[in-house]
Amino acid sequence: MRRFVVAGLLKLRSLSTASLAVLAMGAMIPTIGSRYGPSPLSASEVSFARSRNAMHLPRVMLWAWERPEDLRFIDPRTIGVAFLAGTIEIRSPDAGSAGSNGSAASAETTVVLHPRLQPLLVPPETALVAVVRVETPNDLWHRPGAAGVGAGEGLGEQLRAGGSSASSASATALYSEAQRVRVAGMIASVAGIRGVRAVQVDYDATRSEQSFYRKLLEDVRSRLPRGMPLSMTALASWCIGDTWLNSLPEGTIEEAVPMLFRMGPDAANVAAFVQQGNPFRAQACRASLGVSTDEAFSQAVLDGKVKPLAGGRNFRRVYIFSNRAWTSGGVKQILAEVNKWDADSPESR
Repeated sequence: MRRFVVAGLLKLRSLSTASLAVLAMGAMIPTIGSRYGPSPLSASEVSFARSRNAMHLPRVMLWAWERPEDLRFIDPRTIGVAFLAGTIEIRSPDAGSAGSNGSAASAETTVVLHPRLQPLLVPPETALVAVVRVETPNDLWHRPGAAGVGAGEGLGEQLRAGGSSASSASATALYSEAQRVRVAGMIASVAGIRGVRAVQVDYDATRSEQSFYRKLLEDVRSRLPRGMPLSMTALASWCIGDTWLNSLPEGTIEEAVPMLFRMGPDAANVAAFVQQGNPFRAQACRASLGVSTDEAFSQAVLDGKVKPLAGGRNFRRVYIFSNRAWTSGGVKQILAEVNKWDADSPESR
């Protein structure tokens, strides 16, 4: 069913299973679903873009997931929205056409896009971050026998090993180059949505998928327009114990958002680490935080009972997830809590 702009508000509209568009003030910009997205930048262009990427976003960012969201009540001067633009499902190359393993034809059938179908309404001038979720049969949410995010080698073992992940990383390529190129193009294409100021990738990669993910992030970076920041969500263990993020080439991402919720078996270890005021070991994880309204530990962070980082929470921004549709009252309460953080600190102004 088609959806249209009402009263000049930005609204998402699903055109088909192969495309996604934003209607804003009557203008339409096609995004997800182009064959491979924008052409990669040259090495010199990438270097130039990295030097100019700055995340000009409000300190409070609301995650808006796959459900109808009416956020017309927010003040875009103080609150931004990170909305789920689509979910990309990557299947094993073996699931492609016979004889086309690793080919572009195989990638067409083993990389499947599920675009956003639900409407999103926000005030004009709202700072938007387009989020693309990546799912695989092997990721930490879908791996057979996994106990949720944090499954696999526990955080305690990672800390004792000094955070190295080399011993458990698989040298076998799980996915093809053609698949990676197709996924990168789909992700980069959301930068064309009107009002989008940054692109964020949400992918709970296993250890064996980290090499693929690293190259995917580099591919996405090379395809983004100049000055478009690249963000990613990060399992808490990536920021504390398994510090593979430190191996990313400088400038690949502008931030990695530590997810201090849905932490699975690692929850107790992460909570203890954070409560002790330890800085995240991965440098990319030190600018932002990700919390949820429906978990006790996240709420303790929001209301000030837990203060990540010794000496105060010197984070540029906090991303907040809600398992229910946002309400004006709920957002006002969160904003009041965040505004109390280090009220006298320049970082909180």
